[in-house]
Amino acid sequence: MTFTLRGPDVGGLLPGLLHLHVGPRVADRYGTTAYATIAGRLTAPFTTAKAVAPLLAATLLAHGGYHLLLAAVTHACLLAAAGMHSMGSRSGRDERDGKRS
Repeated sequence: MTFTLRGPDVGGLLPGLLHLHVGPRVADRYGTTAYATIAGRLTAPFTTAKAVAPLLAATLLAHGGYHLLLAAVTHACLLAAAGMHSMGSRSGRDERDGKRS
Protein backbone atom coordinates (compact mmCIF):
# COMPACT_ATOMS: atom_id res chain seq x y z
CA MET A 1 0.00 0.00 0.00
CA THR A 2 1.42 3.39 -0.97
CA PHE A 3 0.63 6.73 0.55
CA THR A 4 0.76 9.85 -1.56
CA LEU A 5 -0.13 13.44 -0.79
CA ARG A 6 -1.64 15.66 -3.45
CA GLY A 7 -1.65 19.45 -3.42
CA PRO A 8 -5.07 19.88 -1.76
CA ASP A 9 -4.17 17.27 0.87
CA VAL A 10 -0.99 19.09 1.83
CA GLY A 11 -2.80 22.45 1.76
CA GLY A 12 -5.15 21.18 4.47
CA LEU A 13 -2.55 19.17 6.34
CA LEU A 14 0.02 21.90 6.95
CA PRO A 15 -2.27 24.48 8.60
CA GLY A 16 -3.72 21.74 10.77
CA LEU A 17 -0.31 20.59 11.92
CA LEU A 18 0.77 24.17 12.53
CA HIS A 19 -2.31 24.76 14.67
CA LEU A 20 -1.70 21.60 16.69
CA HIS A 21 1.98 22.39 17.18
CA VAL A 22 1.84 26.10 18.02
CA GLY A 23 -1.03 26.10 20.51
CA PRO A 24 0.34 23.95 23.33
CA ARG A 25 3.86 25.25 22.86
CA VAL A 26 2.79 28.87 23.35
CA ALA A 27 0.72 28.04 26.43
CA ASP A 28 3.53 25.98 27.98
CA ARG A 29 6.20 28.59 27.44
CA TYR A 30 4.38 31.88 28.15
CA GLY A 31 1.33 30.91 30.18
CA THR A 32 -2.31 31.27 29.30
CA THR A 33 -2.73 34.97 30.14
CA ALA A 34 -1.65 36.37 26.77
CA TYR A 35 -2.19 33.16 24.77
CA ALA A 36 -4.51 34.63 22.13
CA THR A 37 -2.27 37.61 21.40
CA ILE A 38 0.92 35.57 21.13
CA ALA A 39 -0.68 32.78 19.08
CA GLY A 40 -2.21 35.35 16.73
CA ARG A 41 1.12 37.09 16.19
CA LEU A 42 2.81 33.76 15.48
CA THR A 43 0.24 32.71 12.88
CA ALA A 44 -0.20 36.12 11.21
CA PRO A 45 2.73 35.72 8.75
CA PHE A 46 1.51 32.26 7.72
CA THR A 47 -2.06 33.49 7.17
CA THR A 48 -0.83 36.55 5.25
CA ALA A 49 1.33 34.38 3.00
CA LYS A 50 -1.62 32.09 2.26
CA ALA A 51 -3.71 35.11 1.28
CA VAL A 52 -1.08 36.85 -0.87
CA ALA A 53 0.42 33.80 -2.64
CA PRO A 54 -2.35 33.24 -5.24
CA LEU A 55 -2.39 36.92 -6.24
CA LEU A 56 1.38 37.05 -6.52
CA ALA A 57 1.47 33.81 -8.52
CA ALA A 58 -1.18 35.07 -10.94
CA THR A 59 0.72 38.34 -11.39
CA LEU A 60 4.02 36.58 -12.04
CA LEU A 61 2.37 34.17 -14.46
CA ALA A 62 0.67 36.96 -16.39
CA HIS A 63 3.76 39.15 -16.70
CA GLY A 64 6.65 36.70 -16.78
CA GLY A 65 5.33 33.30 -17.74
CA TYR A 66 5.92 29.93 -16.17
CA HIS A 67 9.70 30.27 -16.01
CA LEU A 68 9.53 33.35 -13.80
CA LEU A 69 6.82 31.79 -11.63
CA LEU A 70 8.79 28.57 -11.13
CA ALA A 71 11.98 30.52 -10.42
CA ALA A 72 10.15 32.54 -7.73
CA VAL A 73 8.72 29.38 -6.16
CA THR A 74 12.17 27.75 -6.21
CA HIS A 75 13.76 30.75 -4.52
CA ALA A 76 11.01 30.86 -1.88
CA CYS A 77 11.51 27.16 -1.14
CA LEU A 78 15.29 27.57 -0.88
CA LEU A 79 14.86 30.55 1.44
CA ALA A 80 12.46 28.57 3.64
CA ALA A 81 14.82 25.58 3.71
CA ALA A 82 17.76 27.80 4.70
CA GLY A 83 15.68 29.36 7.48
CA MET A 84 14.58 25.98 8.80
CA HIS A 85 18.15 24.70 8.66
CA SER A 86 19.51 27.68 10.56
CA MET A 87 16.79 27.42 13.21
CA GLY A 88 17.36 23.68 13.54
CA SER A 89 21.10 24.01 13.98
CA ARG A 90 20.64 26.83 16.51
CA SER A 91 18.10 24.78 18.46
CA GLY A 92 20.47 21.80 18.60
CA ARG A 93 23.30 24.00 19.85
CA ASP A 94 21.13 25.32 22.69
CA GLU A 95 20.15 21.79 23.75
CA ARG A 96 23.78 20.66 23.89
CA ASP A 97 24.74 23.69 25.99
CA GLY A 98 21.86 23.05 28.35
CA LYS A 99 20.31 26.44 27.60
CA ARG A 100 16.65 26.86 26.82
CA SER A 101 15.96 28.80 23.61
